Amino acid sequence: MRSQSARRDRTIIGVAIIVAGVLLATSAHAATFNFQTAPCSTASASCSLTDDGLTLSVTAMSTGSDPHFAYKTVAGQQGMGVSASSSDATAAEIDLNEAIGATTSEGNWALDSFQVLFLYNGPEYNDPQEIAQITINGSIVGEFQAGSTDNTGSWTGFGTNAFATITSCGNTDGNGAGCFIISGSPFGDIPITSISFTAITSGLGRNIQGNDSDFSLGGMTFSRLPAVSLLDASVPVPEPASLFLLGTGLMGIGGAARRRVRRN
Repeated sequence: MRSQSARRDRTIIGVAIIVAGVLLATSAHAATFNFQTAPCSTASASCSLTDDGLTLSVTAMSTGSDPHFAYKTVAGQQGMGVSASSSDATAAEIDLNEAIGATTSEGNWALDSFQVLFLYNGPEYNDPQEIAQITINGSIVGEFQAGSTDNTGSWTGFGTNAFATITSCGNTDGNGAGCFIISGSPFGDIPITSISFTAITSGLGRNIQGNDSDFSLGGMTFSRLPAVSLLDASVPVPEPASLFLLGTGLMGIGGAARRRVRRN
């Protein structure tokens, strides 16, 4: 009887350790793209970047002619924007008539965080409460707007994660980079196939100009989501934190079973 119990406990140990290892490995998988390192050529309107199994195909777009990537540095922070031969209100930033878009390679990836630069709330550079608009999969739209108080902002939009974290990484008082990191899965666990960054006017009773809102892109981080069976697409995908807790719980079960085997 004791032999059967020991075999059963060893089986529990093995299964718990294997499942926990798979879950913890899955939740830790991430791909980071840092645009402050100038990864895309300024002579090009498209580039392909790869990290940790994810390939990102990036495109510079503009209503002006000859759009291409461009870089700008303020207060020690460099961002990637768009420049064009015409209709370019602010070089090396994403103006109202410009965008940076990207598509992802096949896989189940969610946007974990993104960084934007040079978003000010006025009167700096005559840019009052600038707004960055982010669209994923062609339909879900989020907006990040600089707040009326320096170094603050808001993240809104139908389908976005209202509990995303906003971190100031550069002052908006005119002496800083107007830098913000929006993290904590700003679009929840929605698998990303395409993403686009553009600017929209804040209005505020002023004439709309090409630089009414403009900003540059600092970087993006994606997290791999666990695979979901095609036979049951209704099953919700656990968040990384939930996977971590489940994985560590299973490892605890395995440890308890192992101690019982030793006592027997």
